[in-house]
Amino acid sequence: MKAVRAIGWVLLLAALAIVGRDLIAWYDTGVLAPVSLGQLWSDFGRASLDHFQATMLRLGPAWLWDGIIAVFLRWWAVPCLALPGLVLAWLGRSRLPTPSPS
Repeated sequence: MKAVRAIGWVLLLAALAIVGRDLIAWYDTGVLAPVSLGQLWSDFGRASLDHFQATMLRLGPAWLWDGIIAVFLRWWAVPCLALPGLVLAWLGRSRLPTPSPS
């Protein structure tokens, strides 16, 4: 359970870092342009995103990429990382029995 909680905290810290990046970019340019999940993935590894897209189009139906995955990749990255992070951090919490008052 500690690994689940650690993954949750890593996702939460990544979401916080992206919020900081978006705020700094907003301050520098004067334009609020939050980074999407697809842009974040592209920044870290364009080749892996291209390979994933090619694999999904080759193995799955076209509507899966166009209708679901491509839409998901256009979402703001912060909630896409923060929500699973919160869920994993909550699921991985320690459930120690509380002592009963005597």
